[in-house]
Amino acid sequence: MSLKRLALALLLCAAPGTRGWAQSETDLIALRATLDQAVSEFEGPQQGQSLVRFEEIIGRLEAERRQGSLTESGATLLVKAYEYRARVQFNLGNTDKAGDSFRALIALRPQHNLDAASISPKVIDFFKGVKSKIIGFVTVQSVPQGATVALNGKPLSVTDFFPLEVVAGDYTLDITKNGYRPETRPVTVAAGETLSLQFDLVRTSATGYVITEPTDVEIFIDGVRKGSTTGVLDPALAAIAAARGLDPAKSSSRLEIPDLPSGSHTIEFRHACYETLKLGLDVPEPQDYDIPPIKLEPSIGTISLTSDPPGGQIFIDGESQGVAPKTLRSVCAGVRRVEVRHAAGRFVQDVDLKARATVELAAQIRPTLAFLGVVADGPSGERSLASMESRLARVASATIKAMNFLKADAAALERTLSAERLKLVDLLPPGKPDPALVRRVFEKLAAALEVQGFLVGRIPEEQLSRSALLHVFAAGSVVPDSASVVIEDDSSYARFFAAFEKKVPLRAPWSGLVTVDTLLHEGPVVLRVVPGSPADKAAFVKGHVITAAGGRPVTKTEELLSAIAAAGTSKPLSITANAAGGPKTVDLLMEDAPREISFQGAGVLANKISMDLRQTIEGYPGSANAAFARLNLGLIALGLHDFSGAHDSFIKAKNELPSGPGLSRGTAAFYAGVALEHLGYSKEALDEYTQASQDAGATLLSQDGPKVQDIAKRRIAALSGAR
Repeated sequence: MSLKRLALALLLCAAPGTRGWAQSETDLIALRATLDQAVSEFEGPQQGQSLVRFEEIIGRLEAERRQGSLTESGATLLVKAYEYRARVQFNLGNTDKAGDSFRALIALRPQHNLDAASISPKVIDFFKGVKSKIIGFVTVQSVPQGATVALNGKPLSVTDFFPLEVVAGDYTLDITKNGYRPETRPVTVAAGETLSLQFDLVRTSATGYVITEPTDVEIFIDGVRKGSTTGVLDPALAAIAAARGLDPAKSSSRLEIPDLPSGSHTIEFRHACYETLKLGLDVPEPQDYDIPPIKLEPSIGTISLTSDPPGGQIFIDGESQGVAPKTLRSVCAGVRRVEVRHAAGRFVQDVDLKARATVELAAQIRPTLAFLGVVADGPSGERSLASMESRLARVASATIKAMNFLKADAAALERTLSAERLKLVDLLPPGKPDPALVRRVFEKLAAALEVQGFLVGRIPEEQLSRSALLHVFAAGSVVPDSASVVIEDDSSYARFFAAFEKKVPLRAPWSGLVTVDTLLHEGPVVLRVVPGSPADKAAFVKGHVITAAGGRPVTKTEELLSAIAAAGTSKPLSITANAAGGPKTVDLLMEDAPREISFQGAGVLANKISMDLRQTIEGYPGSANAAFARLNLGLIALGLHDFSGAHDSFIKAKNELPSGPGLSRGTAAFYAGVALEHLGYSKEALDEYTQASQDAGATLLSQDGPKVQDIAKRRIAALSGAR
């Protein structure tokens, strides 16, 4: 085989390929360590010992090269190993083997040179002598410049370039440039000679050039993306841009759009928050075309946003925009996702904002329910897991309107449970986990996911009619609302989710009339009139008999209460009563007063009400409504036998509620005593009852309900007697 063909074969074999697999980083680290050790031995007193290690490195990397899996990093190691092996062999007087090592190195990296500052001049001269016999030079020029040159498919450089070292041999040279016909030519590189080539490239397509304001404008030709403008405008083009109304300081560099075929085209300019612009572009022949500089007009609108409760953090397409209420005057036109996040919940809505338009949004913050998934108790249930999860999420998303519904982030769920060394099933009935643990985990999850409640399904191993259980927990709750559903029956899920749409009001119309039904009268008899109430202001007194309300006869207290509830607080309710001086009719305007809410009704979910109450507490901290919501939150916990959670809520409510008539501080103190009794803390309960007994005007149930003082005194007597 000729020297040229041998060198060419070495070069082709050395080119990294794509077959096999690249050596791992671990292998390379080990080889680098071996090379470092070999170099240390090379620089020591017994240089010849290093030869074994260099041979080991070369052997392993040559095996990779023959498989076509030698990486660039591996090739660099191999070049160093060949260089050091050649130097050892030269120093040992074996110039034939040193020459072979240098030739193998040059075949890998023809342009490699030895460091004259650290290597013996004799070695340098020997290396140059070896190289001169197998290296030639190639230089290529083209019109126009900027064409890519490759030898045997391996990139060499971009025209025009100075002579580059190449292993002597026969090659196929390719030269390519966008918009020009590629050229292929067989060439022979002779050792010690320079091969100079000149190509006049033939144009096959046109090239367009364009400047835009702003930068980062996407360019589409006939619907196909061709790139984006970038950079800073060349000062030499500033006058051209300014003549077209562009601000040179805000304009892009000149973008090249290659490969434009002849004919008519549509060029489109797109940028977020700017009006899209379309222009016609005629390309009669393959040449360069300067497209007039393009200035895009902003496409923005205004979103004026309030939130209930106020103070929510505003996000537009996931980016924070401040706190509600706020007017955002430079929002990109288009469909924008508007989100308001609050400790009480969130608001999410997609808004189609038109350019130069204003959208006013009243963001009603709603609690958010996170779907934690479905768990199965055995192999039978596991077969239904995927189907139930998909069905449950789909029906919940379509049915639940009073709350936001989202699938919980699996990673956040796993982190929270792992920190407690728990599985999700450990928190669910029918097991009886520690209530304090359940409360802590769900509060952590609520903070991590920014939600107020959780939905989870459980498929028991023993299934009746392919049934499963749904559990709903409010953040901080320890007892869920649960329902049985048929796994493949959408309607069974929807019936349960319908309860989420029910909201129990925290306040109700209040008259101040306390009545009783008797067999001696045809209507309810006024038993008491609450001082300062609407009835008191209207001069109702004890003993009056109510005969009509709202123009309809009234025969019992239930009918009177229904009429009051229906009247509301916006319009007066006419009430007729028999008094000592004869019948009298009074227009009574009700007041909006707090009350104890009930969660015992059909289809009412205690945990859903808890989420609504927490929304009021978090949304309006320090307000009277928040204090009454706290009281009711404690009552729900009390009803669910979560006495510890109830006590915590009552103590906070006691500190927030005013002293005075009706539901007040004394009410909270009384219920705190009830919770403490259930927890077995009689002495502490007695202290709370004592505080309650000192609040003469405090009531239970409503502003005109039973007096706390009387009931508290009976509990004090009972506890004192027991002691």
